[in-house]
Amino acid sequence: MTARPSLTGSADSASPFLTLGEVIQYLRVNARTAYRLIGSGELPASRIGRQWRIRRSDLERFIESQRVGSPASVTAENTETDELWVGGQIQEVLSGS
Repeated sequence: MTARPSLTGSADSASPFLTLGEVIQYLRVNARTAYRLIGSGELPASRIGRQWRIRRSDLERFIESQRVGSPASVTAENTETDELWVGGQIQEVLSGS
């Protein structure tokens, strides 16, 4: 398995922007997936001419938002509620009782 490219180790790491190709390579996703993320607004991007540019900071924020689980540690206090952590937000769970 090849190593994932670094967000800060590219040839032009001084640039605050990444090309769409760099983002696709880093995330290891299909181009269609990247365009879908941009189109839905999940991954902020700027179109400059005919090319897309993504800020490194926006990509890092997107990756962090996709982490599974709550950013706060799970405690006994919040495990007995009717809530569920989904996609970075707490969702109420409809209980059958």
